[in-house]
Amino acid sequence: MAAEIVAKRKQGPAKRKKPGAAGQVGDDVLDACEQSFIAAQESVTKASKNYYADTGLMALLCRHDRVLWIANMNTPGERQHFALALLRKLGTELPATWRIGVLYDIGCQVARSIEKWGLLEELADRLIFGVSVFHAYGHQWSCQIVFHPRKRKDFGLSDGEGCERFWSAIRHLIACLRVSGFHRRLFVLNRQIAFMSTVGMWKMGSWLKRRYLDALRRRSEARDLIRHGGVSEDELSQQWEAQVKSHLEKPARQSKKAGDKAIEEILLAMGSVDDLNSQMREDRQELRKAHGLTSTETAEITRRIEVTRAERDATKSRIAALNASLGTEACRRLENMKGSAYLCARVNARALRATIRQGIVMHKFEHRKLERAYRHQVLRRSIRLAAAGRTLTTNDLYLEAKDHSQTKDLVHRREKTLTGQIAKFNALVDQMTLLARQGKKPPRARLPRKLDAKKIFTLDVDDAIWQEDPGLGPQDETTLPRWQTDDAVKRGILALLEYRRCAEEVERVEEEAKALGNWWQEEEKVLFAQCNSDTGKSRDSRCAVND
Repeated sequence: MAAEIVAKRKQGPAKRKKPGAAGQVGDDVLDACEQSFIAAQESVTKASKNYYADTGLMALLCRHDRVLWIANMNTPGERQHFALALLRKLGTELPATWRIGVLYDIGCQVARSIEKWGLLEELADRLIFGVSVFHAYGHQWSCQIVFHPRKRKDFGLSDGEGCERFWSAIRHLIACLRVSGFHRRLFVLNRQIAFMSTVGMWKMGSWLKRRYLDALRRRSEARDLIRHGGVSEDELSQQWEAQVKSHLEKPARQSKKAGDKAIEEILLAMGSVDDLNSQMREDRQELRKAHGLTSTETAEITRRIEVTRAERDATKSRIAALNASLGTEACRRLENMKGSAYLCARVNARALRATIRQGIVMHKFEHRKLERAYRHQVLRRSIRLAAAGRTLTTNDLYLEAKDHSQTKDLVHRREKTLTGQIAKFNALVDQMTLLARQGKKPPRARLPRKLDAKKIFTLDVDDAIWQEDPGLGPQDETTLPRWQTDDAVKRGILALLEYRRCAEEVERVEEEAKALGNWWQEEEKVLFAQCNSDTGKSRDSRCAVND
C-alpha cells in the first residue's frame, strides 16, 4: 500500500468528475485541521525506531467496538497507508453494493488524500468519511459542517471512539509487551482480542437494548424541542441548508473587499504598538525607583525595556511593509477605519475571540488527557490494594492527585490565561456598546455577544463560540440570516439534527437486532441438529451392543 501511494503521488493529482466531501471544504480549512493533529502529520515521529522494531498498532473496529483487523505499525509516525490498507481489506469482505461509513480522528485528511491522488479507486465511491465525535474540537467549523457524524447523514449516534476504548482495554499490556519478543507480543495481543470479542458477543443483546432505549429517549426529547420551538421543521431544514452553503461557499478571488486582511493586520499591529509603548512606560517608571532595587532587578528591567523596544520597532517595520502593499482603495478604507474607534475595537475583539477559541480547544484536550490518566492511575492503585486486602482510602486519592499536580497546574494556568482574555474581550464589547450609544457605530451593524467565563470551559461543540459572531464578521447593509441571529432557529437546528440522527440510530439498531436474532436461530438449529445426531449415534451403538 505504501508503494502504491508513492506511485500515485508521483503521477500527480487525479481528475474527478464530481468533488467529494473534502473538495467541498477546501484546502485552507483542511490545512488548519492538519496542524491541529499530530496523527495528520506523517513526518512527526511518535516512537523511536532505534529501540523498537514495531512502533504501534492501528485497529479497524466495527461500531460495536469489536476488532475486525489490526495493522502492526513499523514507522516512526502514523502513516496513511496503514488506514488505507485496513479499509481495502474491509472492502474485500463486504458486498460490492454496501456503503462504508468510516469515522477517524483525521477522517477529513484521509478523504482529501483519496480524492486528490485517486487512492482506493475500487472503494472510493462507497466510502463516507467522518471525524470522531470527541476529537471534533480540533477541527475547523467548516470541516465539522461536512464531517461531524452528528451533522452528516447516515451515521446515526455512532461516535467513532471505539479505538480509544479498545486502547484503554489493552493499555495494561504496554509495559510487559514492550520488552517481549516479536511472536510473543502478537500471541498475547491475539489472545486478548479474542477474549474481548467473546465477552463482547455475549453482551451484544444488552448493548443493542441500551442503545435503542437511549435513541428513543433522545428522539422524543428532540421532537418536543422542535414542536415547542416556534419554528417549523421545514423552515429549520431550509435554515440548516443555508448555513451549510454559507460556510462552504468559497469567496471570490477578486472582491471589492480585497486587502481587508492586510488592513486588519495593520490595525492589530497598531494596537500591539500601543500595548508595547504602555509596557515600556511602566518599566521606565519602575526603573526610576532604582534606589530601591537591587542591581539584578535593575539589569532585568533594563533588559526588558530593550526587548520591548526591539519588538515595537519590528512591529512598526511590519506596519510599513503592509501599508506599502495596499492599493489605493484599501488605503482609503484604512484611513476611514483609523478614524473609527468602533471598527478598531471590532478588529481587536475578533482577533482576541479567535485566540480564546484556540485556547479552549487546547484546554479541552489537556483536561481530557488529565482525567484519563487520573482514572487509570486510580484504577491501578485500587487493583494493587485489593490484591493486598486493602481498600482505597481518602489518603490514597490524595496521593494520586498529588502525582498529577504538575499537569493540573498547567491546565489551571491555561484557565487563568483564558479568563483574563475573556475579561479583555468583554471590555472591548463594553467599549463598542458605549460607542454605539454615542452614535459612532456603522449603520445596521450588530454588537457582538459577551463571553461567560463561568460557562466557557463546559461548552459543547455546537456552542456559538465555534461559529462566527455576526457582530464581529463582515459588516454590510444586508440582513443577516436567521440561523446566525435567531436563537430559536439555532436551538431548532440542533434539535432537528439530533432527531434525524436518532431516527437513523433506531432504524439501524432494529435491523441489527433482527440480524442478531436470525444468527441466534441459525446457531440454535445447528446445535440441535448436532445434539440429535449425537443422540442417534448413541442409540445405534447401544442397539448394536445389545444384539
